[in-house]
Amino acid sequence: MKLLFVCTGNTCRSPMAVGLFLKTMRLKGMKIDAFSVASAGLMTIDGLEASEFAVEVLNDKGVDISGHRSKRLTVEMVEEADLILTMTLAHKIAVIQMSGFANPKTFTLKEYANYEDNNTDIADPFGMDMDAYRQCAEEILAALELIVNKITGE
Repeated sequence: MKLLFVCTGNTCRSPMAVGLFLKTMRLKGMKIDAFSVASAGLMTIDGLEASEFAVEVLNDKGVDISGHRSKRLTVEMVEEADLILTMTLAHKIAVIQMSGFANPKTFTLKEYANYEDNNTDIADPFGMDMDAYRQCAEEILAALELIVNKITGE
């Protein structure tokens, strides 16, 4: 399965989602080699490092994203992915507008996790303090735990 996480700049939320997804899968005893997991940003340039606070927050959780480099989302990435999980509804709409193939496989992270509230967005911590990054990581992790349970049938 090719899983793609999408956010704005690909330096905070989507790289954190990749790291936390892989860790959650490992903790469930799942073989992660069955997954191709990547991230991209709608409004970025290639090669930017992950945010310093994103790296630090994930290090505290035993996840190393220090080697991450940003990638701008392309039509090819959208069309090759089996599942696309976005951080906001606006991201979802932008991805769907990129390709006719995106609609049936693109969801917000919270939507795919079956959150019942109306807020489908993961807030962007970019430019904020460490607490905002911690809160963002916890929000992503909570959704990913539900998603991993869904994928694994638990």
